[in-house]
Formats: sequence, C-alpha cells, structure tokens
Amino acid sequence: MAQLDQSFGLSALQEGLPPIAEKITAIADPVESRHSSIDEMSPPATEVASGAALSFKDYVVKTTLCGIPVGLTYLAEGAANIIWCIDYRNEKPLFGPEGPSCILRTRKYLEGEMPVDTLQIYENILECERYLPKDSVLTPVCVHIEHSLPKALNKLLAWSESTNPPLRPLDRHRSRVIDDRNALILPNLIPSEGSGNLLFEFKPKWLLQSPTAPEGYRRCRTCAYDAKRGRTNDGKTFCPLVLVEGRREEVAEIVQRLCGRWKTHGGRDDVDEAQKEKVAPLLAEALTGPGKKILTALRKAQEQDSQGVLECDKLPRDDKERAAQMNKVAHAMTYRDCTMFVTVKEAQGSFTADIKLADLDLKEATEGRVKKWVEIERSLIDEGWYTGKEKDPGQVQHHGCSFWNT
Repeated sequence: MAQLDQSFGLSALQEGLPPIAEKITAIADPVESRHSSIDEMSPPATEVASGAALSFKDYVVKTTLCGIPVGLTYLAEGAANIIWCIDYRNEKPLFGPEGPSCILRTRKYLEGEMPVDTLQIYENILECERYLPKDSVLTPVCVHIEHSLPKALNKLLAWSESTNPPLRPLDRHRSRVIDDRNALILPNLIPSEGSGNLLFEFKPKWLLQSPTAPEGYRRCRTCAYDAKRGRTNDGKTFCPLVLVEGRREEVAEIVQRLCGRWKTHGGRDDVDEAQKEKVAPLLAEALTGPGKKILTALRKAQEQDSQGVLECDKLPRDDKERAAQMNKVAHAMTYRDCTMFVTVKEAQGSFTADIKLADLDLKEATEGRVKKWVEIERSLIDEGWYTGKEKDPGQVQHHGCSFWNT
C-alpha cells in the first residue's frame, strides 16, 4: 500500500504543493453562514417568500488545508461522492496564483455496502494510469483530513435537508460523508466567470461488445441497455463504438447530439448556438485525434473482462476462480463507467481542447453489485434487447448502433 508521505510525482496540478499535504484541521465550530450560524437557522420559508432564497453558496464549512485557511461549500454530488468547492479566503491558493481552482472530494456511505476508503481509491486511480496514455487522467492529490471534518460536513448536509424547500436534492437525502481520514483534491474544471472556456463531459461507456452477448446481436451493450430503458430518442444517447471507430463526420454528429452537455461558468448550460457552431468541429477533431488514442487505450483496458459477469454466477461463492473473475469484472466496469472531460479554451480567436479522464474509482464487485450486473445482462439477453427482437412492441427500435446494419 502506498505511503502518504511518499512523493507522488504528479503533474502540474500539484505544483507548489508539498509532497504530502499537511493535515486539515477543522476548527471547533466549523460551520458558519454569511447570514447566521446554521444552528440558529430555522427552515427559511419567510426568506423564500420574500425572494431571499437560500443557496449552498451562503454556507461555509471552515477548515485549514495544507496549512491554509479555507472554506468548503457544497457544489454537487453523485451516488458515491460529494464535491466541495475550496475557497481560499483571501489566502494564497494551493497551487499558486496562476494555478487552477480546486475541489475537495469526499466519499459517501452507500446503503448495503462497506465504504471504500479514499486511500484505496487513490491507489486504484494511480493503477489505472498504467493502462492509459500519459497525462490523460485527471490525477488527484490525496490529503489527510482531521477526524472532525466529516462530522462538520454532515452537519451541513443534515441542515440542508430541513430547509423549505430543501437545498439538497431529495434523492440524495440521508446519505452522509464517511468517517475517513483522507480526501481527494482535484482541479475544478467548471469554467470560471469571464474565462470564455467551455466544458464538455460524457461517459464513453462500453467500447467493446459484452462477452456474453448472444449470437445474432444487432446492438452493442450500451445501445441495448439504452433501448431497454427507452432512452433511444432522448437526444443524449449515442453508440460508443461509433465514437471510437467512426469517421470524423460520424463523431461530429454525436457531438451535435450531445451539445446540451456544454457548460460555461458556474456549470450553467447556457452556451449559445454561435459558440456551439464554432467549437463543435474542434471537439470532433479532438475526439478523432488525441481523443481517439485515449478511447482506444480505454477500450483495451476494458478487455480485462473477457468472460463476462455471467461467469461469476456459474461458480460457487467460495471458488477462487470466481473471485478472480469478479476482480476482472470490477476493473473492466471501472473503465466502462469513467467520465471524459473536454475543456475548450479560446485565446486570440482560436480554440484549443484538453481531454482528461476522471471517475476511475474501482467498481467493487460486491455480491450486491454482481447480482445487479447479472440481472441486467440476463434481461438484455432474455428480452431480446441485444438482437433487436425485444418482447415489448411499444418500445421504439434503436437503429443507431454500429452493429445494426452489419
């Protein structure tokens, strides 16, 4: 296991950062508000009515990071992580005055699963880098946090669920930050106000066919699952095989379909059509140029699972061969569920694109997850989603898959 005091040898992200960040020490009363303390705040129905609606940006968890006083504000969250913006509170930024703004990523408890500690996730991300082109991964910095910080963050989360209306998304209620002594720092890719930059993100998904797809398949794994979920006409789906194998004009068509995922400053989807017309060709060029190298390597990494998840279901739970296959599936699933970020920057009338992969957390092959993966795969086979002979006549057939007309 990697030691926290080693030199990580990371890219320009860590420039100006000590080899290992110093402890983050939460102060005695870490939660503050620009209005008042959260403890004194009642559900703000009157404030909402008066037009002074509350925002997560108004509530800060104070701490020190690498010896620098900072404030943490809630930015977003997914199923397994919560993202916090780091406010340097008029101090020198962690990565120097010209460095990127940063986020802190903390893990969440997942119902029915043992939490994976941050250091283990960090080590897996470094392992993933071995299979991918140099500098293609958004590499984090792993830092110690003081034991009281998760409690302070959870205090803010609990309060945010009691406001009227709740500040926190309803489908994320009751989940909390795990009691971990480490967290990850990453650059904040969301374009800053006035930068003129754009951010494009998507999941490449399955760049190879499922090893257990039936004979006569006409859809790849991703297209089959999209068809099952009725997502073939939502304007946001695409065949990943076209992305990695297609001609530039085919990739450009995918880019146009996904234009709704452009983000400007603050993460808002407010890119105008003129901007899209300018940068869409650049993005297509980037994805068929340096991006294709990354996608090809990602597809190669997915080959670790050559037998498929159904093989796990055939073997006894205490079988060593089953454990080995589950490990292969877990690593392949990690590469199948990562995110690609493309940052488009404008300078003196010309555009450049920078491509990074993120969300390379190991998809632990717990019994619950394996059961879910097996159920999905069997339904795609048994209900005819791979072959295009689905049993539900009400479903619209999806002909956009690379396999459909081959």
